Amino acid sequence: MRSSHGKAIGAMILLISLALPSIALGNVGPTSNHWVFKCGPCRSYEDGPIPMRIVGTSYLANDAADCSPASAIDGDIGTAWVEGVDGPGIGESLTLNIGIPAELWNIGLLAGYFASPELLAANNRLKKVQITLSDGTSITEEFEDSSTTRVVHFDDIHVVEWIRLTILEVYPGTRWDDTAISELAVNYIEGY
Repeated sequence: MRSSHGKAIGAMILLISLALPSIALGNVGPTSNHWVFKCGPCRSYEDGPIPMRIVGTSYLANDAADCSPASAIDGDIGTAWVEGVDGPGIGESLTLNIGIPAELWNIGLLAGYFASPELLAANNRLKKVQITLSDGTSITEEFEDSSTTRVVHFDDIHVVEWIRLTILEVYPGTRWDDTAISELAVNYIEGY
């Protein structure tokens, strides 16, 4: 585990290898070089659980599937956060509150509805996203239209408490004008 501060409690790291429909998610030990994110709304900490909270500016509430923001961190590529406004959701956002200050290295996204190749094509996919960090950093990333994981690497390590993704542009779906994010993963050290 990388930490210049010696206080790191654990690393949550990203390793999403995607060849639809499989995905690898799990915990990582202190000597591992792999980056893996254990998805879920709550994670373990020596003094008890630290709640990770995710909120969206909207979500598709009238769908048979769970399209709430929590679906973007549940570790299940069969679920997704789907914005809930008319049109492609330009300006809609997801905010992940980590719960404590953490050193952030990069983030990964399954930027579409990855439950099946058909649902991926039928729904909008992220083309351009603004990533805003609680330390004031804001970057814009543009993605190719593909069925792979998008990893956003930062030039420097950032100490943050939250991360916000804002939809700027999408690739249109073949059936629905809804934009989805199946998973959001972060690579960070908590308790730095």
